[in-house]
Order: sequence, then structure tokens, then C-alpha cells
Amino acid sequence: GDYDQDGDLDLFVGGRILPQKYPYPPRSYVLRNDGGKFTDVTESVAPELATRGLVTSAVWSDFDGDKDPDLFVVGEWMPIAVFENDGGHFTEITENKGLGNTTGWWFKIVENDFDGDGDPDYVVGNIGLNHKFTATEEKPFNVYCSDFDSTGTLDIVLAYYLDKDLVPVRGRDCSSEQMPFITEKFPTFEDFGEATLPEILGDKINTSLHYEAKLFASVYLENTGTGFEIHPLPTLAQLSAVTSIIPHDFNGDGHTDLVLAGNMYQTEVETSRADANLGLFLTGDGHGNFEPMEWTQSGFFAPGDVKDARFLNGKIVVVARNNDRTLVFRLSKEAL
Repeated sequence: GDYDQDGDLDLFVGGRILPQKYPYPPRSYVLRNDGGKFTDVTESVAPELATRGLVTSAVWSDFDGDKDPDLFVVGEWMPIAVFENDGGHFTEITENKGLGNTTGWWFKIVENDFDGDGDPDYVVGNIGLNHKFTATEEKPFNVYCSDFDSTGTLDIVLAYYLDKDLVPVRGRDCSSEQMPFITEKFPTFEDFGEATLPEILGDKINTSLHYEAKLFASVYLENTGTGFEIHPLPTLAQLSAVTSIIPHDFNGDGHTDLVLAGNMYQTEVETSRADANLGLFLTGDGHGNFEPMEWTQSGFFAPGDVKDARFLNGKIVVVARNNDRTLVFRLSKEAL
């Protein structure tokens, strides 16, 4: 996006992960286009962006109608983060726009005027509501990271709320393989089972890196002019991760529809892969509502570990999958 309004395209490059240091945030960059050469201006124009999180997707979008592109950034353990462009300098306004509690495992964000009121809205793909783990504002899903056993390597501990107690996802066997002090501190499974996470990890939990996820649903984000209203997508869109979103008026009724694809096969051994997304076509009504259409009617069937999907030349949807063949769908003449 041309954030500085000088007539050329500048870049935002989101950092995804630091090897052997997950979930510590990597460096992200705002690169200014200076006559075809790019200059790192992150610290001067957007210092809050530098280590904002584990970025998976972003979109330049003038959500406030002031004629310069603002920036929306999403990622793992991140909220739907909004950075307002004020004369070429970015300020995060996520909390002010009502999105502070949207931390999730986000994969994709796209822009379109889905309700026909003249301003941009957004659809954002998340892990979904059919996963082993759940997350709400009242009972968020947690990750803690520190060298809890003082061995010189980082330990990652996932945790959830059991009633009012924060407890680890992993049991005594798995946890003690990672942190051997646990078997000494809790000689029996009963001792471990009755302990809360702060009791297990001790004082180091207070200085560890900590993130919470409070929302796992994929959503439609309605721009109200003063903020955003969050609307979960239909149930069929919540069956698995949504990693690819294509907004377009596919059926020619004048309203923007959605093509969704996704899944997430990269999980630890004891967690089933997220593979229930077979691809989904949602018809839009121009008011921000979406209705699922069976694949037998739409013709869009895209199972597998989908990494990206694109709409090309106004006629073809191409779906790229990990360890599988690429899928190509052509719009029928009736749809055109």
C-alpha cells in the first residue's frame, strides 16, 4: 500500500516465527519505497508493529475514509490488530475500536464492502469451533513460555480453565518429560492432578511470556463507522481452520459472496489434525449475512491441507494444497 501517498507502493512484511523461540514474536517491517529501493522505516513510522506478534496475514485498508491506507494485521495469539495511518505514521487503535478481546489463532483477513454501506468491512479466518481446544473471553486458552526447569532451553506450556482453575493441557507424564522437576515436586498422578498451573510452575510463571486466545470463531467484521461489530460466520464455516478467503460476486446477483478453504494438518501427535473443511461457498445478501451452499450445488469441493486460494481472470479459482495436487475450478457460464 502507498502509506506515505507519494505515488508508489510500500510494503509491510509480517514476521511469522522465530526458530526454537516460539511463541516469541519475530520482527516485522514497514518498508518504504524510495524510487525502487526499500528502506526499513519501522522504528520511525510504526514502532508498535516491530514485534506485534506471529503474523499470518495483513491488509492495507482505508477503514476510516481519510484517503490513506491503514493497516490490519492478524496472526497466532494476536487480536485483529488495527493500525491507523495518520500522515504516514501508524498508531495501534485495536482497543479503541472494540477488538481488544479478539485474540485467536487467525490465518487470513480480506477486505470488501459486504453490507453495501460504502465503507470497507472484513472477513477473518480462524481455527474454528470444532477443535480440541476452545477459547472464550471468560475462559481463554493460554500459552506460557520460559525456561521453567533452568536447563537453558525454552519450555512451552499450554493451559486452559477447568472451572475456575488454570490447569495444564499435558498430563504428568508428558509434562515431566519436558520438565523433569515435576516428578520430584509431584510424586503421584493424584498430586499432579490436584495442582493448578501456578502451583506446578511456581514463581517463574509470573515472569514468563504469556498469551491468551479468547476467540476461535471465523468472523465477519462489520465497520460501523465508529468501531467494529463482530459477527461469527455460519456454523459450516466453523468446522475447521479457514486459511483462504476469496470475496467476489460469484453468482452475479450484485452482492459479494465468499469462497472459503483451509484446514490445519500440522498438529502435535496427540492432537487430531483439523481437516473438516471441505471448502465452502457462502452466498452474500449485501447486508452482511452469508448463507452456506452445499458443494453438490456450488461445485466447490476443496478438501485437504489448503495453503492458499486465488481467483484469477474473473473466471478461475485455484486452490493450492500441501502434499497434494492443485485444484482448479472454473465459473460456469450461468454464474458469469
